[in-house]
Amino acid sequence: MSFAAPGVLLVWSGDRPRCHATAIPPDGLTLGRDLLERLLGTADDDRVSRQHTQLMPAVRAVAIRDLVSRNGTYVDGQPLYNSAEVPFRGDPFTVIRTGRSVWVQVPDVTPYDRNTQSRRGRH
Repeated sequence: MSFAAPGVLLVWSGDRPRCHATAIPPDGLTLGRDLLERLLGTADDDRVSRQHTQLMPAVRAVAIRDLVSRNGTYVDGQPLYNSAEVPFRGDPFTVIRTGRSVWVQVPDVTPYDRNTQSRRGRH
């Protein structure tokens, strides 16, 4: 028996597509340069803060809070203002942009976790 692991997929960072799955732990997940360095070995996004956005699990949702980043956080194309918290709708198509990185919130990252990769080149 497996359990769903809500999380985010990094689908773009800097100047190239990505595919990195990250579960949101019970104490939350901080999106930013620190996480990009851990996932990619480098933070190739010059517009993302070290600690840019906080994701926190909530009942049947995930709350998002901008950590007063310089370039802001966008949820489904709309700016999220500094300390506001917004519960996600829970569908797998919520898009979060931090700097030049794009994340997609998914209800379960386990199907993607085995396929984590970086795409390079023109293909």
